[in-house]
Amino acid sequence: MGRSRVDSAAAEKACAAVRNGSMSRYAAAAAFGLTKTSLLRRLSGECDIDARVGHGTVLMKEEENALEDVLLYAGRNYIPLTRNDLKERVRQLCNDGRPIPWDPDKGPGKSWLQGFLRRYDRISLRLARIYEANRMTSPEDDRLHNFYNFWQEFVNEHKPAPDHVWNTDESGGAMLVAAGEQGGVGRAAAVLAAVGEGRERRESMVVSRRRRPFPGRDEP
Repeated sequence: MGRSRVDSAAAEKACAAVRNGSMSRYAAAAAFGLTKTSLLRRLSGECDIDARVGHGTVLMKEEENALEDVLLYAGRNYIPLTRNDLKERVRQLCNDGRPIPWDPDKGPGKSWLQGFLRRYDRISLRLARIYEANRMTSPEDDRLHNFYNFWQEFVNEHKPAPDHVWNTDESGGAMLVAAGEQGGVGRAAAVLAAVGEGRERRESMVVSRRRRPFPGRDEP
């Protein structure tokens, strides 16, 4: 269950009543529907008027807001990030000596992820699944061309190192980038080369929409 939020208007009135001397702290808390602890924390400035109540989160609010911004940016720009990617980044971020409720080598589990997604409902895993289904079943969808146009521009501009590039294709052997009539991508082209971890050879990451390479099959 998500953490409830104190009514900010009621909290402001309760604080004002205590500060102007018209009510005691206990009477104001009872009159405006706050707990005594919630009122005391707001009077002392320990928390904001509209702060959520309940147990604190492992990440600070600023850190969670930054994570939300990163995920929304990735979604808008077709950058694939999975739930496991998110949990791994959080694991690394929180291994700084702060108290954590999970194994520091394994990172947060499902309960943390569910709580985070409840607090930030703009992040929709359902939309990601729908987009993936459309990507597989609708090869003429404009989003395909938008994705690969963006990806090619990104690679050309930033020139990422091979070990910083993820293979996002489901075949696992090569990355397929759309080559169609729309969007100015009308040919199959090698965008970059990936060095497989622990391998001595280089694998080309090839752009093609018309056919999909299979492991062990030589390409013409």
